[in-house]
Amino acid sequence: MVYPQTRLRRLRMDPRLREMVRENDLNPRSLVCPLFVTEGKNKKEQVGSVPGIFMYSIDLLLKEIKEIVDLKIPAVLLFGVPERRDERATGAYSKTGIVQTAVKAIKDKYPNLLLITDVCLCAYLTGGHCGIVKTRTVPVVEEAANGEDTRQEPEAVIYNDATLELLAKIALSHAEAGADMLSPSSMMDGQTSVIRAALDTNNFKHLPLMPAVVFSSAFSVPVNASCQPDRSVEALSYQLNPANSAEALREIEQDVQEGADIVMIKPALAYQDIIAAARKNFNVPIAAFSVSGEYAMVKSAGSEEKKIILEILTGLKRSGAELLITHHAREAARWLSGQFLL
Repeated sequence: MVYPQTRLRRLRMDPRLREMVRENDLNPRSLVCPLFVTEGKNKKEQVGSVPGIFMYSIDLLLKEIKEIVDLKIPAVLLFGVPERRDERATGAYSKTGIVQTAVKAIKDKYPNLLLITDVCLCAYLTGGHCGIVKTRTVPVVEEAANGEDTRQEPEAVIYNDATLELLAKIALSHAEAGADMLSPSSMMDGQTSVIRAALDTNNFKHLPLMPAVVFSSAFSVPVNASCQPDRSVEALSYQLNPANSAEALREIEQDVQEGADIVMIKPALAYQDIIAAARKNFNVPIAAFSVSGEYAMVKSAGSEEKKIILEILTGLKRSGAELLITHHAREAARWLSGQFLL
């Protein structure tokens, strides 16, 4: 029998050499912890339908952030959950809004933490969508006994450009409060350029943008349910169809052309091909957001949970993501600081 001259196992047998040739390393410095902040005091409530993901009032949020800082996780991504909503999302850009107030409190206590804020309208609009919903009338043609009959029916649509005006106001209010980076996620055409212009003309040229390329995914439903979006508009009318990869790359290309400093892919696990393609085609850092449905799925893994979490995060790194935004950030940081290796 002829044995192969090249034996790949030579690099695997000695644990010292095995770690020296390891291609992708996980480190807490790659992690971003998503956090939800709400109004009130001494408040901790489950977000959506996922046990283990909570929204905190600012006083309790600061305690959570202490643990994050102690674990050497460098950044958090902050989402606001207000008590009241309206048709113009006024709470989203109010100087006394929940995110603006929280940003000031966090930066006052933890000035070295990289504080990223989500820039969107869904939690602040009555309808729960990521853009301003308006009604227009459209002609409907029906067959009638004497031929065709045309009548007018109302149709709800997202008004892209009206939404852009509000996104710019939200972004500017977050910047003025002290945010270190902004993450537009409404998936409106032109959102990155409009926000970049608003920042640049108000002395915030130094603030980076991390727009999210968001797929209309069932993985996001557990937390998105807390926004209670109405049924008048399909999310697919502004978020990406999970079947479309070329369109996703066009979205990324547009964001980069408009001034994106980092691009986020959301969700992550089922979209590693998009992450890999983005890494190949665009010379900007890539962030992967493992959303609530991914978190819930892993939480059902029982005794193998630790290995699965670290394997998923390693897979996202291997696909090309530099930043890992995950609800598992604290768990992963604890394990990684203990030098747990796959």
